[in-house]
Amino acid sequence: SFAAIIISVNNLQLVTNVFSLDEDPNHLNPNTADALASAQISESKSVDALDYAWIGMNWVPPKGVPIVRPSEMLEYFRHRNVLFIGDSLMKRAYATLYGMMTAPDLTDIKPSLVDSYPVINFNKGKNLTLTCKLKDRSTHGIMLEAFRFHECRDLPAGESDLPTNKQSENSTATEKKGRFDHLFLPCYRTAAYYLRPGEDNEILRRIREDYDLIVIGQGAWEIGEPECLMPNDKKVQAPERLVSVLKSTHAASSPDLQVLFRTSGFSAHSHNTTRKLIEITNSFYRNVTQSAGRGEFEGSRRNFTVLDWGSVISPRSMGEDRIHGD
Repeated sequence: SFAAIIISVNNLQLVTNVFSLDEDPNHLNPNTADALASAQISESKSVDALDYAWIGMNWVPPKGVPIVRPSEMLEYFRHRNVLFIGDSLMKRAYATLYGMMTAPDLTDIKPSLVDSYPVINFNKGKNLTLTCKLKDRSTHGIMLEAFRFHECRDLPAGESDLPTNKQSENSTATEKKGRFDHLFLPCYRTAAYYLRPGEDNEILRRIREDYDLIVIGQGAWEIGEPECLMPNDKKVQAPERLVSVLKSTHAASSPDLQVLFRTSGFSAHSHNTTRKLIEITNSFYRNVTQSAGRGEFEGSRRNFTVLDWGSVISPRSMGEDRIHGD
C-alpha cells in the first residue's frame, strides 16, 4: 500500500484507478505498463488517510484504490530513479520494497526476502556496505558525513528496456532508469540543508542528475536525539525543524524532481509530539496546495506531496494494539 500511494501521486494529487488488470494476475498488459511508467491518470480524487480501515492487523484501502502487485511495482519503479532519505524506519520500508520487486518468484515472495535481519538492517553492524559503489551516480564518491551510508541498487530491466550496443555507447547517466537508492539521514536539519534550493548547492545539483523522485521519511529521531538539535541554537524545537525541511524540500521539487514526504510513525513514548509533527506536515501541505490553486505566489504549484503514514498507523501504535518493532 505504501508503493500504491507513491505510484498514485503526481503533482499535488493522490490518484486512484490508475490502471486496469488483465484476467491473468501475473501478466501486466501494455496499457498498464504505460500508465504506471508515465503516471498518467484516468480518474483522480483526494484520498484521506482516515478513509482507510483497520481489520485486526490488516490495513484495507477504500473502494477505488488499487492493490498493487509486486510485478506492477517493479514495472513502475524500473521507469523511475528513486532516492529514499530518512531514518531506520524509512530504510526498512525501502529494503522491503526492494526485496518484493527482486524476488525470484513474484507470486511467492518468502518472508526472509522482505524482513530478515540482513535485508532490513543493511549498512548496520556486520552488514556494512557504506558508500555507493556504482560509478554511474553523480553522487558516487561524495566524501561527506551525510553520504557515509549511501546504498545504490539497480532494479532489473524489462526486456523492452534493455539498450542496444549503440544505445549503450551514446547513453548518459541521466537517461538511465531503475535506480533504487537509499541515503541514511535521520534528522530534519541535515535534510533541510542538503536539499536547500540554490545554485551554490552542489549536492542538490547532483541529486537532480541522478533521480526524479525523492521519498523522505523522518521524525523518529527528532524526539530525544541530541544529534538532531540545531548546532548553533539547541532551543529550536522539532516542529520548527520540521517546517524548515518541508520548506526546503517543497522548494527543491520541480517538474523533473518529485518529492514525497512521509509522516513519521509513533515511538512507544511522546505520542503528543508525533501527533503535532503530523498535524504540521498536513497543514503545510494544505496551505501550499490551496495557495497553488489560488495562484497566490509563483512556484507554489510544485511536484510535492505528502504520504500520511503517521495517521494510518496511529490506531496500531498504542497500548495492547501496538504493532511492535520497525
